Amino acid sequence: MSYAKMIHDYIDGGLDSTNEQAMFALLSQSDDLRHEFNSQFKMHLAAQEDMSQIAPPIHVTNAIFAGLGMAIPANTVQSPTSSIKRFLNRFAPAVLLLLFFGALGWGLLEYQKNQDLESQLASANGNSAIGKSSNNIPMMSSYSDDDDVAANGSNSTGNSANNDASGNSAFSGSSNNANRNNANSFYNSRANSNSGLSNQSSQNDYDLASGNLQNSRNSGMNNQIEGSRIQSDKNFARNAMFGSSHNSNTSSQFGNSISMNGGLSNFQLISANSMIGSKVQIQVSMLQSPFTSPSFENSNLQSPNGSWSGAFLYSINDFSTFGLVVGMESFNQDFKTSDGLHYLQSPELIWVAASYRMTFKDVLVSHIFYPYAQVSAGGTSVGPIGKLQGGVVLNVFSTVNLNLGAEVGYLFYNVNGNIHNSRKIGFTSGVTIGL
Repeated sequence: MSYAKMIHDYIDGGLDSTNEQAMFALLSQSDDLRHEFNSQFKMHLAAQEDMSQIAPPIHVTNAIFAGLGMAIPANTVQSPTSSIKRFLNRFAPAVLLLLFFGALGWGLLEYQKNQDLESQLASANGNSAIGKSSNNIPMMSSYSDDDDVAANGSNSTGNSANNDASGNSAFSGSSNNANRNNANSFYNSRANSNSGLSNQSSQNDYDLASGNLQNSRNSGMNNQIEGSRIQSDKNFARNAMFGSSHNSNTSSQFGNSISMNGGLSNFQLISANSMIGSKVQIQVSMLQSPFTSPSFENSNLQSPNGSWSGAFLYSINDFSTFGLVVGMESFNQDFKTSDGLHYLQSPELIWVAASYRMTFKDVLVSHIFYPYAQVSAGGTSVGPIGKLQGGVVLNVFSTVNLNLGAEVGYLFYNVNGNIHNSRKIGFTSGVTIGL
């Protein structure tokens, strides 16, 4: 037996006692043998340390366990293409650019909208000033000093005309009421001494003058209402909440003319649900998927975490909304690698998608409970993803909506040149908050 073989067997524990005693006797006599012993022992320690830090490849481990009729837990299987770090390195700059330009575009649109409202309000105020100046038209009535025939029956006619004039002038301010009453008193005193024919002529002339005055005052008031409506829309779109606060504003700004025309209930309802908080929205949704393909018989292969998503949305009108959606979701994967290994796994992937939503606010309960449809397309670190969603929206408050619907989603991924897909059908629910 060589010295090297004797030392190797001793380190591995396979040297018998006779050879062990002979080896130690030789070690005390030979320097070369002691050097060989030290070298082999150091190599043995280094090999043990390296083996404790080395993990076998996943496919080798799967093959060994499969040959033994056993399966390793799903959470120990790492997806070969689901690295979050690689996803962030690839898509983080694009996401930041989209958010930046989206915020910039929204700011420009809001600035232009405010400028348009300011110009409309200034124009309406100018028309209102013209209308107010026309309110100062003096009231005139025609009568003749030559018609001095007394008639007892004319008194009742004068009083009825006075009542009509007073009733029509109740719509105007207190100062105009005083002028109108003084003129009516003067007219009645003259009417008591006039003949029936002359009194009728005076009444007709007076009604004509009063009608012209009323038309001019109505024109000014319409201009005031238009200006108040634009200002109310502007304030309403910025600050108001659906309900009592808007009703109080319309009552004080529009006055009796709104009450006489039956109010603006339809305008209030539409504005509260489509103007306030409808431009910029934030949405949070949750997805429950009872139907998945491929499906796993072993429930332990399914990811225990739920599927969540958050969206930044912008409405261009009452019916169309665009947005950027970011979510985390698990997808079942069933594929074979080039070396014949079979993988069943459900990795959690982060996905980013562009979204378009169409709402049908005039269907069902207008602007309160209505259907919607949404389509999204984007990508993950594995491959592209697409989603189709439909359901109903409940407008709880002016800036808070709840949605409930069904969703179909597809994930496509490539393994060794073969395209596979994962399909999910489930129910989604979420809340949307307007900013």
